[in-house]
Amino acid sequence: MLYEEAIQAEKTGELVSMDGGWYRILRHKKLANSGHYAFVVQQQTLGIPRKKVEIDEQTLACMRRKQCD
Repeated sequence: MLYEEAIQAEKTGELVSMDGGWYRILRHKKLANSGHYAFVVQQQTLGIPRKKVEIDEQTLACMRRKQCD
């Protein structure tokens, strides 16, 4: 997933997937002096929010938006 897609998913609240799990992107922040971003995501299990973790852009690239059937 690209940075722009992640921002859109953050705004809409849609779920994204990685390694068979579903996550909601809560917020992002620009890292000082690097031009890179970090994203705070929260794992969702059976619709129940779980722990929050911070990921970098490299990990974000492994995430996929939920596909509509």
